[in-house]
Amino acid sequence: MGKMTAIGTRFEGWIRDQFRSTGWQANRLPKRGVKGEPDVYATYRGVLVQIQAKERQRLNAAATLDDLVTALETLGEDSLGFAAVVWKRMEKRGDTDRRTQVGPVVAVISFEDYMDLLDVYARQVV
Repeated sequence: MGKMTAIGTRFEGWIRDQFRSTGWQANRLPKRGVKGEPDVYATYRGVLVQIQAKERQRLNAAATLDDLVTALETLGEDSLGFAAVVWKRMEKRGDTDRRTQVGPVVAVISFEDYMDLLDVYARQVV
């Protein structure tokens, strides 16, 4: 396993563990050879989230989310829940090769999914 693959695998495992720590069922997915395919899936009370994990300095979030949605369509899994990109921004600091995290880990979802989540949340609060 190459260095970058190991870094990605570690981040995917971290995402899986974050979901599990809050009661979700979550697992990493094996690669199936489709560009943009999900790395992690999580389920809770019938809700499914399929996630593309990215740990890098720069990210075109819209294009990455579009690749994930296209991959889910190709795999026949596009109607199975939410698609999300989880991004951990990393940057080299100083003269070392070591990268450090910059800012929080961010989740990117479509505006339509965002509105659906707000709708569900609003119904539970009232």
